[in-house]
Amino acid sequence: MPAGWLIDHVGLRGKCVGGAMVSNQHPNYIVNDGTATAEDVVMLASLIKQRVRDDLGVQLKEEVQFVGF
Repeated sequence: MPAGWLIDHVGLRGKCVGGAMVSNQHPNYIVNDGTATAEDVVMLASLIKQRVRDDLGVQLKEEVQFVGF
């Protein structure tokens, strides 16, 4: 099942944390409005994973590696 569908299904399309936002066009992408900090991105990714896990029972994992955290 595509991650974007899961994220959209739990209502996170367009959700923002600071300057980081779940893309309105492709909900499996986190976009930066130009002001996002690394903390904003990590917090949004954590929120996404938690909501999908709690609501749908699916554990999402990032495809990227976080360095320096």
